[in-house]
Amino acid sequence: MKKLSKRSDFDRRCKSFQVHTWLLLQSSFFAALASIIWYKARERGLHFPKSEETSVIGAGVVIGLPYGVNLGFILSAAYDRFQKVVEAVLKKDKRVFLLNRDNRFPIMLYLVLASPALLLIGITASLEYESTVAGLTSTFGVSFILALYWIVIARLQNPLKSEWIVERTPQDWIDEDIDTYFKLGEENGQRTRTPEAYRF
Repeated sequence: MKKLSKRSDFDRRCKSFQVHTWLLLQSSFFAALASIIWYKARERGLHFPKSEETSVIGAGVVIGLPYGVNLGFILSAAYDRFQKVVEAVLKKDKRVFLLNRDNRFPIMLYLVLASPALLLIGITASLEYESTVAGLTSTFGVSFILALYWIVIARLQNPLKSEWIVERTPQDWIDEDIDTYFKLGEENGQRTRTPEAYRF
């Protein structure tokens, strides 16, 4: 019988610490990069004047409020999908597992997520700060939080990155081809799409 790691195991805690530390480091790297760009722009005087600050902050609020709500919904959806995989493993339900194993958000949704995030970082970085510390703190903080959301959502999108799931999942479930299992293309015959099908 395969020995499974337990929550109290020291090795499992160490691996968990490494994984979550790496997530924070990735977010910190992105935030540090944004902060460096802000600092270089500040040295060259690239920022909005104080007189425009109210308008710029107002634009940030208009973008940020609905974006924050949508980001919360997307994170919740990613977590719910991840939980379905966990439940499928516990209930030994291969079909539900395969329905969610490779289920990812479409690239278009990531574009929708990226655009407001970059705008918010840009707005934060474009304000005129009286001190360097204030500017660095604001730019780093906003960039770090948005990057962490992105990274966590991407992580939840791939349940096979979870060691807990992998060690409890039969290898044939992991290797199973989705198209073969669900017999896609067999019942109605193979369909060949013409180039016109991919045009907007």
